[in-house]
Amino acid sequence: MRKNLTPLFIALFFMAFTAQGQENLSTKTLESNKIDVIKIYENVLEEGYESPQIYQKLAQANFAKENYIDSKKWFEKWFEIDKNPIPVAYYHYSKTLEYLNENEKAKKYFDLYKKFSKK
Repeated sequence: MRKNLTPLFIALFFMAFTAQGQENLSTKTLESNKIDVIKIYENVLEEGYESPQIYQKLAQANFAKENYIDSKKWFEKWFEIDKNPIPVAYYHYSKTLEYLNENEKAKKYFDLYKKFSKK
């Protein structure tokens, strides 16, 4: 069952701006107030919410943190429900696969990136 995501995205929006508004605090304080986006979106999934955007955020956040095993998992979930993801997703997924030594599959997704990024 898919739930309405509007209240969730509004809450995430305000949380992001609250964290940004803390610029004048010391670095130590800022470090303790950082939002763990991965945890937030994993909790959202546990609550039963599902969308391509959630999988996209999880895939890209894990990729950025070099958590390639988790990144691969979320890219695959994203591609299952979104048959036309943004082209850079194919590039990041191909790099994820390269880091995991899945080079043949990585080449396939890199080719998709090249194909769709030219449009």
